[in-house]
Amino acid sequence: MGHRRRWGRERLGLGERLARIRGDYKEVVEWTAARASRIVCVRPIVLEANGSVWQERADELGDVIATLAGARNGARALDLRPAFAAAKDGGAGPFTTDGVHFTDAGALVVAASFAAVIEEVDRGAVAATDTGG
Repeated sequence: MGHRRRWGRERLGLGERLARIRGDYKEVVEWTAARASRIVCVRPIVLEANGSVWQERADELGDVIATLAGARNGARALDLRPAFAAAKDGGAGPFTTDGVHFTDAGALVVAASFAAVIEEVDRGAVAATDTGG
């Protein structure tokens, strides 16, 4: 990564925070793209905590990740929310112990989502879209 940034106690507005995150994540994607032909960028998710500030922040970061993945050939954004919604509708869960750390049921949803995206990538369907699991 090019330069080191201070995260200390400085307070940033939403626009500044997202700009900083966008710049940092762009560096990570560029660094990775120089070493890999295909990338799966996973949107962060906070489960079983809808409406929380953590879910709002995860959604903001997810939008940044999806935009950056969509701008790069061979990159794919993976949105796990549809897969978790489908699993919940099917009676599975709980998916986390605390909204973040997965239970076995949550890990199965993530694994199946990754398997589906990897299969798409292997078939050559690597359009840079925000793909649900």
